[in-house]
Amino acid sequence: MNLAIPFPTEIFPPMVRKYIEEASAALGVDPAFVALAILVAMASFIGATRRIKLKRDWCEPAVLWGAVVGESGVLKSPAIDLAIRPAIKWQLRHLEAWQAAMEEYKQALPRYEEQMAAWKKSGVKKGEKMPEEPMPPICQRLIVQDITTEALAEKLGENP
Repeated sequence: MNLAIPFPTEIFPPMVRKYIEEASAALGVDPAFVALAILVAMASFIGATRRIKLKRDWCEPAVLWGAVVGESGVLKSPAIDLAIRPAIKWQLRHLEAWQAAMEEYKQALPRYEEQMAAWKKSGVKKGEKMPEEPMPPICQRLIVQDITTEALAEKLGENP
């Protein structure tokens, strides 16, 4: 006799619900395996950008912890991998864009240094505007590998 209550996949937007149903059917796993991972991932993407006001002086961010529990071999990890695959693809696109921007930055830096040297040599005396230093690009992050306090603080500072 199974007393488990099915995971309420109807709480998700239609597109997400369809993804959960198709992913869990493809793996032959309980939809809860995929749905829980997606729910936790969605909450982490929201992070501290939104809060729910529970009382006049009490707000909470979208923080969820989840664990898929099952016997060895019931495909917990593949279900979680499928659940976060869209986020990984998003992250890879942004990493590629950041790498391209970083190449542009590396090429702009020597030009800036030359312009700065010339400005110091004669531009200051002539009252010319100081060259603008190129800023290194910042990679947008949804996923991090290094979860040390220092590394997370840096990434969160760059990606509020």
